[in-house]
Amino acid sequence: MLIKQVCNSIGAGALALFTLQAAALVPARDMNPVVLMHGLPAIPDTTDVKAGDHRFGISADLSSVAVIDEDEDETLIFDGETRRVALRYEWGFTDRAVIGIEIPWIKHSGGTLDSFLDDYHDALGLPNGDRPHLPENKIRFQYSHNGVNELNFRDHAEGLGNVSIFGSFPMIAYPEANSSLGIQINLPTGDPDKLTGSDGASVALWLHETTQVDELWQAWYTLGGIWMDDGEVLGARQESGAGFLNLGFSRLVGASSSLHLQIDAHSKLYADSDMKLLGDSVQLTVGTTTRFSGGWNLTVNLTEDIDTEASPDVVFNFALTKTFR
Repeated sequence: MLIKQVCNSIGAGALALFTLQAAALVPARDMNPVVLMHGLPAIPDTTDVKAGDHRFGISADLSSVAVIDEDEDETLIFDGETRRVALRYEWGFTDRAVIGIEIPWIKHSGGTLDSFLDDYHDALGLPNGDRPHLPENKIRFQYSHNGVNELNFRDHAEGLGNVSIFGSFPMIAYPEANSSLGIQINLPTGDPDKLTGSDGASVALWLHETTQVDELWQAWYTLGGIWMDDGEVLGARQESGAGFLNLGFSRLVGASSSLHLQIDAHSKLYADSDMKLLGDSVQLTVGTTTRFSGGWNLTVNLTEDIDTEASPDVVFNFALTKTFR
């Protein structure tokens, strides 16, 4: 295995102890409205799942985008915020194997975080991009080609997103590494008129591997693809499939917390366009996971668009889970 070949082997007993405590995946996603609707998966963490486990979770994502992009034929203006709140259930039917369901609620609105993000970027010395050239607290998701609008969304809207059913199934396991295959089916329950869905189903498949590097460090990667039905939003440009990957690391901090870093990328979901927001994307997520007694876990993340203007400027993510064993 790719990561296994570069990791040190350590005792199985120590690995079992520390695998229970380290984060093994980060629930990061591209919150670009025209990408989010297709259901690129946030891979479930099955490292410490036992047969018979029931895991309930709630997650919240808040993203902000402010992009103006144009050339001779195309104009794209995306300015607004997207919120996603999701309820999630996973059942461990064997060790490290789960099936589950996620039900999202998506809201698009004006950029209430605009002033805060201006100050945030200034404090960290990060570029503000096109945000200073756009009106504050407004929503506008617009794409035109040769002067003809193919997308012109300017109203606040919210509703049910695409409900997903997923599973992760273990493959070969070593004392210091394990791998799994996953599948996610996204049902067309979202509304294209509200940009909460594309009106098309999609199926994602992936290979995931997690490795315990030593007593403190854990590493992982995921390679996968998604295949999509024709949708109503930018349907003439939509690709039938795309690839995605992530690469992440975590380090234990104390007995019950870990810090993590994850890079997520995907290929373009839309063809025949030079607009970066409709193309490939690379994001960087940093955050922390804390495990509490009673099976409670809390994850807090911050995602930045390291490939500038190819995804939202920033995403704030919170996830709370409870495992009944």
